[in-house]
Amino acid sequence: MRRVLGAGAVGLTVALLAGCGVPQGTDGKLVDDWAAPPAAVMWSPKAGDCLITSGDTIPLAVYRPVPCTKDHLAETVSVSAFTGAMAQRDTVPAEGSPERRAAYVDCVTKTTEFLGDDYRAGALDLRVGLPSGAAWSGGARWYRCDLVEIKDDENATEVRRTSSLKGGLAAGGPLRRDCFTITEKADKKHVDTALVACTASHNGEYAGLYLAPDVPAPDDAAAEKMSDNCDTVVAKYAGLPNDRNLSFRVGLVWYWWGEKEWNRGNRAFHCTMWMEKPASKLMKGAGPSAFPVT
Repeated sequence: MRRVLGAGAVGLTVALLAGCGVPQGTDGKLVDDWAAPPAAVMWSPKAGDCLITSGDTIPLAVYRPVPCTKDHLAETVSVSAFTGAMAQRDTVPAEGSPERRAAYVDCVTKTTEFLGDDYRAGALDLRVGLPSGAAWSGGARWYRCDLVEIKDDENATEVRRTSSLKGGLAAGGPLRRDCFTITEKADKKHVDTALVACTASHNGEYAGLYLAPDVPAPDDAAAEKMSDNCDTVVAKYAGLPNDRNLSFRVGLVWYWWGEKEWNRGNRAFHCTMWMEKPASKLMKGAGPSAFPVT
């Protein structure tokens, strides 16, 4: 049944409302005195952290940084941000994209300063970590430069650590791979290399890297031709003239990291000097008298 208020009831309601005043010390406005909520802050990883897991993309739910004195796999050396046109993408840069290659090159620079030499002078892997797709959509534009120690270049098994990699590739650093025993295989085309201390008898020394131009990944034949540039690297390392006699003074062992690595920005050739006469010290800069023409 519908109810109808009488005139007296209406009058009472009006009278009560008319008696309400504004409390002392207020202006009667409900919203203008509330503080604005803080701006949203996008999460970002932190340089100097070590990680118990590794990978290009680590979901925040399992991202567990620890001090580098604790058991870990990866060390975050630097955290930077995509800017300009690179930051305008709608999706995370894919492997092999210009943005991803630019981040890799920047990470090489940052980690070289951190380690004391290019990471490829040791048994290390450089990984560029990016936000997840959801985080990118939410505005994240950072990238991590992570380093991971591995067994060696042919065995990429990750090594767990309880110390920082900082300075590990400086002269005399514990992570350097400078001296080798080189043994020629039966096919006369390939060799085995075994890492040894430079104070032990050895016939191979790491001379440096040749960095190829930014061109499409070569096939095997083209890569072998590019490796001729290691002559310049070896000659400079040994203090020898880079002339027609170089190959009669020292030999050369080289390798590259393959098409996949090339496409992500790693266009380096690893150049090792192969000596006819073994040495028990570093022969860097020894000059022509130490390497006569034979």
